Amino acid sequence: MVPRDKFDLESVTRLREASDDEVIGVIPEILPWLADCNWPVFSVICSRLSILGDKLSADLKSVLSGDDQDENECPEITLPVIIPAINVKLFDTNQTPLNVCSAIVTVESANGNETIYGSAFNDCSTKFNISVGYNLIEHKLLIEKAGYVSQNFDSILPIATKCGYETLELPVNLVAD
Repeated sequence: MVPRDKFDLESVTRLREASDDEVIGVIPEILPWLADCNWPVFSVICSRLSILGDKLSADLKSVLSGDDQDENECPEITLPVIIPAINVKLFDTNQTPLNVCSAIVTVESANGNETIYGSAFNDCSTKFNISVGYNLIEHKLLIEKAGYVSQNFDSILPIATKCGYETLELPVNLVAD
């Protein structure tokens, strides 16, 4: 019932099927798994605890329902955060979408490089964008596609929003060789 890691959906499935008394008995062990709402186990644990109703302490109910007045409006972000933060959409000069077959997107940053090969996608002929995850710092982007002139982008920054970062949509117009 208690997850071994943030991807342990098998354990939280047993938690969902456990009796209320069994769940109450492991609350101290499962609370740490509510630290990040992006973890796969988070939503299952939250929903299971929320149906305990009056069996939960008032303090715990307040935290689970978001009524805690001392809680920040936005969760604290601990860097580096890896998210698919750039969505590169490829077009030719006539604004016709180009598939990602034979396309390569390389992100270069102080933390290293990440390269995504469009041809690695099973459906590359029907896919027209590549999402890239990276550490949320300034970085450079190189986009290459066979038969087209490469495109370089320097000093791309993540888009900060009120509570974190969102994906940057980057339309790229490629000129044929």
